[in-house]
Amino acid sequence: MIKKLSIEEQKNLITIAIVFGGAFLITYLTRPKSLKKTGAKDAGSLEDDKDRQQIAVPAVPDNLSSNPNAENAYMALTAYINAYNDNAPKQVLRDLNNEIASDWGLKVYRKDNSKLAVKDLNDNDVILYNI
Repeated sequence: MIKKLSIEEQKNLITIAIVFGGAFLITYLTRPKSLKKTGAKDAGSLEDDKDRQQIAVPAVPDNLSSNPNAENAYMALTAYINAYNDNAPKQVLRDLNNEIASDWGLKVYRKDNSKLAVKDLNDNDVILYNI
């Protein structure tokens, strides 16, 4: 048999529903956007094993100082490749990518098996690096 709730219990139930509903709504609205429809994979999707192939760090381009965004992109790419070569787990690579995104507005992506791309948050290529 269903017990009828008192006025106090009804108020508590409504308050709880509003708090959890509001928290869910705020979480839903402020969640990070997923990868855009570029077909690019998150760079953290690279294999997570100890026998993965090492990636050579790119040489510093001569025209790097003319574009400050390219300079940050080069540093982001270098940091990502160094972490990858040090056998960092996928989660550490994702965390590094998130930190790069928050600091410089850039993300490192794996375009296919032969390229890494550094893109800005508007999905524009800044650096394409052939592995």
